[in-house]
Amino acid sequence: MLLSGLLASFTACSSVAAPPESTAAHFNAAGSWIAPAASKQPLLYVSDADGKVDIFTYPGGKPAGVLKGFTSPAGLCSDSVGDVYVVDTGLLEVLEYKHGGTSPIASLFVMGYYPYGCAVDPSSGNVAVADYASQKQGPGGVSIFQQGQTFPSTYQDSAFNAYFFCSYDNNGNLFVDGSDYGSYHTELAELPSGSTTFTAIALDRTITYPG
Repeated sequence: MLLSGLLASFTACSSVAAPPESTAAHFNAAGSWIAPAASKQPLLYVSDADGKVDIFTYPGGKPAGVLKGFTSPAGLCSDSVGDVYVVDTGLLEVLEYKHGGTSPIASLFVMGYYPYGCAVDPSSGNVAVADYASQKQGPGGVSIFQQGQTFPSTYQDSAFNAYFFCSYDNNGNLFVDGSDYGSYHTELAELPSGSTTFTAIALDRTITYPG
């Protein structure tokens, strides 16, 4: 679930490969719609397991639109101008939409991983994607796209197996949660701004499953 506004939002290893054809160019958005006045107001975006993202007015909570054509939409995030990023785990990419738009304007490709959550750095515009696991059934990671880049650099922490959600603070420090190799313990770590190494964060209570 994501609240998107016009001016603000609430909210290493690398590989080189030939870019696949942009999903944004041929994405099937058939059936997507948005209320005419919706782009001029704050909106609440909610990803739905049936392959769509539902849009509501905020704070009224009235239906304002639907984005369709996804395989398995998961995490959502937005940038400082209200553009919305939808993580599609099944497509292995993140699709960017204008605030109130019904067709993607750009794609971020997560090669070799299953993306799950995302966050936008308010200090740089970089987009971080929490990758649940690798396509080879290995551990996931955190893929960071520098502003304007299509392919990321991916970072891992040896304490993690699966990565779920992530979030930036105002200083560009990235926080991520997930689970260890037995999936019995929740992990929480920080990737400080400019660093390539995670710092573990200890909590004073047990988190059964992060969300």
